[in-house]
Amino acid sequence: MMHRTTDSLVVRVVPETDEEATELDDLARQLGIELLELDVVSVDPLASTRDLPPAAKGMGTVVGALLVRLGMTQGARAVVNAVRRWAARSERSVEITRGEDSLVLKGISEERQEQLIEWWLERQSSAS
Repeated sequence: MMHRTTDSLVVRVVPETDEEATELDDLARQLGIELLELDVVSVDPLASTRDLPPAAKGMGTVVGALLVRLGMTQGARAVVNAVRRWAARSERSVEITRGEDSLVLKGISEERQEQLIEWWLERQSSAS
């Protein structure tokens, strides 16, 4: 049986050198459209640091960032997998933050990336 949760993740497209804020926001919007296809409660642009979950307040800038409210307890895995696919297709780095714990998905081997994702998701499960 699945349980509803109000847990959330912050998903941020990592800026490249001299990248415009509007380009980052466009990339985040494209990623957000894909994330809305998952079983999530909502995907919203992160308008200000006030929108950050309490434990993520030290994250810094919110340009190119989304607040993803998870629908099911297994929603984090689905979001991470969707972000990984998007990052690989777009050749971009994306940071996923839950509380004070972050995972950056970028151009490393598929095997190593999968190991890091499993390790991060296991940490999230034990922290809940």
